[in-house]
Amino acid sequence: MPAMQHVVLFHFPRDLGPEEDATLRGRVQNLLANIPGIRSCRFGRDVSGRSGPYQYGLVMEFVDEAAAAAYQPHPVHQDVVRWLKEQGADILAFDFPLTAETDFGGSRV
Repeated sequence: MPAMQHVVLFHFPRDLGPEEDATLRGRVQNLLANIPGIRSCRFGRDVSGRSGPYQYGLVMEFVDEAAAAAYQPHPVHQDVVRWLKEQGADILAFDFPLTAETDFGGSRV
């Protein structure tokens, strides 16, 4: 089973303040610390100005499709989703397997 790439963009109706930003970052770190099967996790705020309305991006790699599927209903992930919805965030997620056809050298599948 191939590794899975998970890409998420977040748009908030207003800029997050420093405390909210820190809360979001902590929640993302909590995902990595508490959910098995996450191979890598990168998270940040857009600095290019080319992301349209999306202010933050998350890129995760899961060890396989089963780990990616188990992540979705995991209580720690669902806690983050609830927090995002409470903040009025729009979320755009995109997942794809890392195979010889999709991985051009990132994880060396």
